[in-house]
Formats: sequence, C-alpha cells, structure tokens
Amino acid sequence: MVSDQQIIQKLKTIDSCRFELMIDNLFHQGAFPEIVNSNASIEIFGVNVEKERTRKSSLRSDAELITGEVKIESSTQENWQLKLKEVIKKNKDRVIKKFVFCTNQDTGSKQISVNRKSIDADEYCRKNLHCNDCFIIGQQILVLQLQNPIFFYIRRNFLNISEDFFYSVEGYKNVLNQNSSLVCSVDQSEIERYAKVLSDNLTFDPAQTILLHNDDYITLLHTIAALGCQQINNDLQNTISQDLCFIKWPQNRVNLENVSTSEVNDSIPTIVFIWGAHEISNLSEYLMFNKQKAMLIFVCKSAFKDDVQNKIKNFGGSITIQDLYISEIDKREVSTDERETHKQKINTVVETLTEILLKYEALVYFYSPFYTDDSGVKKKIRSVLQIDQNKLNSLNKLLLQNDLASITGRILWLKQPVIAKELLNDYLDNKTLNIDDLIT
Repeated sequence: MVSDQQIIQKLKTIDSCRFELMIDNLFHQGAFPEIVNSNASIEIFGVNVEKERTRKSSLRSDAELITGEVKIESSTQENWQLKLKEVIKKNKDRVIKKFVFCTNQDTGSKQISVNRKSIDADEYCRKNLHCNDCFIIGQQILVLQLQNPIFFYIRRNFLNISEDFFYSVEGYKNVLNQNSSLVCSVDQSEIERYAKVLSDNLTFDPAQTILLHNDDYITLLHTIAALGCQQINNDLQNTISQDLCFIKWPQNRVNLENVSTSEVNDSIPTIVFIWGAHEISNLSEYLMFNKQKAMLIFVCKSAFKDDVQNKIKNFGGSITIQDLYISEIDKREVSTDERETHKQKINTVVETLTEILLKYEALVYFYSPFYTDDSGVKKKIRSVLQIDQNKLNSLNKLLLQNDLASITGRILWLKQPVIAKELLNDYLDNKTLNIDDLIT
C-alpha cells in the first residue's frame, strides 16, 4: 500500500512541466468539482491567443491554466508564499470569479507573511483579487486526491507510482472511523460478537463468490473491520494463514484498466472485500481478482442484493453466488439515544424542506402568474432558494400534492393567495428574502 509520505516525496521532486500537466489532468477528471466541472476545457501551452502563457524555460515554474472565469496557477517553487504573491500581483487587475493556486510544497496552516504580518493566504487572495472563491491546493490536498482509486492512473503517469487499489484491514478501519456518514452507534462488544458469528459462517473457498448483505449496513461494515482485527490478533499468535484486503472506496466510476491483479497476493489465501457493491456500476469487472487463491465477497445493503447479483452476472460467464446474511445484526435492540438521534435527523430534514416549500409558495405568489416554462423566472427562484432545477421540480410536485396550489396549462396559481402573500411579507420583513434578489 502506498503511504502518503511516498506520494509527498514524489511530489517534492516533480518538475514544473509534469506538475502542471498533472494538475491539468486532475481538474479535467473532476478531482475538484467545487472549482471546475469534470471534463472542463483547460487551456494548454500555446493555445491562448493573447500569449499570456509561455514556457520560458523548462526550469521556470510560472505555468498557469485558464478555464472560463477560473484562474488556475501552478508552481513548484520552494518558496510558495513568494510565488503566490507574485501571481496575485500579476492578476490583480483582471476579472476573476475563482482563483486557484496549486503547489507541490507543504502549505501548512496556509499563513503567509505580508509586511511582516502573518495573514491567511485565502484571505490575502480574496482581498487583492476581489473574488469570493480562492483556493490554495498544496501537498495535503493533492495527496488526498491521489489516494483516490479514480486518480491512480494520474499518479502512476506523473509520479511513477504503481497502482494501489486495496487497503489493509487498518486502512479500511481508518476509512470507517474518519467518515462521518459511516459512524456506527452499536457498542463495540456487540460488534465483536457479530464478527465471531460472521467468522463462523465464513469458510474460505476460492470457488465461491459471496454476497454478504444486511439491512443494518453500517453495522455490517464495522463487523467486517472487527473480523479483520480478530484475524490479525490470531495471526500474531500463530502463522499467517489468510490475508484480507478491501477496495479503498466504493465508486460509481472507477477505471480498472490500470489496476494490476498482482495487488492480490498469489502466495497466500486472500479474501477480497468489495464493499459498497450497490454503489458500483461496473461491478462485474471486479471478477478479474477472482483468482485461484482469492475469494471475492461483495458487500451491500440487503435492499440492493438482487441488483448487485445482476451486475455481477453481467460479465457473461457462469458464476455461482453464495448468499450470506448475519441475522443477529438485525435482531439487535435499538437504544433510546440512537432512536432519539435518528428522530432529530428526520426532524431537521422535514423542517428544512417545509421552510423551503413555504418560501417557494411565497415566490409563486410574487411572480404570479407563474409560467412553469419561464426560464428567467425559474432561474431567479432557483437563485433565491439556492436549489437546482431537480429540486425545483420536486417542489412543484409537493406544492400540488399538498393542495397549496393548482396548475392550469403552463400556469401555476395558488389556491390560498392571501396566505402566500402573508408569508411573503413575513419573509421580506424578517430579511430571509431580499426584495432586490427577487426583482433583479
């Protein structure tokens, strides 16, 4: 498994041209969706007709990338703070909506020295370029992206790092512990008990392909981690009899072309866990790891098990899938705290949705008659509510289903305009809706 430190060492020695091309590839493939959409057109050397970009020499790190109204600068200079200030000075009088500075250096706390004062680099960029969105991308952020299986081919091509598609038990545990959406509220002693049940029901047989599933999916994932830890403890006392490995993260689109089957140990029996199988579209491709000394276990939510089975069988060969379900997990008692936490989450979602729906009703009154195919009005409403078109379409349905409005042809009109008017006035009075945003 490639460590973060190994990637950092490679980044430290990369030349400026390869670094820029690597950044180009990361942006183009969607590594930073909050900055640039995937497949964005990013200019390369020699394209800009204004000749803003020139390669003065192979050793100079003054490369810059431009895409739309986003300005992306890259530098391999050791003194990244000095380079950042030079770049800011160069772009000071330009109209830029988003500014990005990429460096192969460790930016630490991102504090830079200006006039003998220490200030935040992001704040310095925003103040001098007059743009809301500024991003400083250094070693730590780049390492995080380059540890994503989607971008393994990028680090292989530009950092000469071989593929690393799997985690050890420890790496898998870290993913569970560090991701807020995978937090498990079940007591560890219970998890250990489920792991023992799983171990008793799991016999190594490379001829079998296992579909391991449960309704309580998060608990199942932590049960697998406990199983791995139990095995490690056993191996410390005895000779290693079996290896476990885990895909790093379930992805809808992971390119397996550059993943080597040698990552699965040929010399020792290995259980390969493809967890999050219900989130992976190209699932049958994982059968490439179904080797003589490897048993594949696809892990998913029970609700999706039929869908997962169909995806596995899509490769066209004959394959037997063994169903494995740990009923003890679903028999557990839910604690009062767990129930209350769940209730609070639901209440938060419902309250947020209700508030958005009421604001939408007020906006329909404001824009009355509201033509549902009026792109200009819809754009204003989306902007005011800060939602996308799919969410707006959902609100349309809710507004009708809740009998708050009726639709005639292309016109949406309210059955209770007096209430909608009162709602609108309330929102304007308490400043949660800005009249300037509604009419501009």
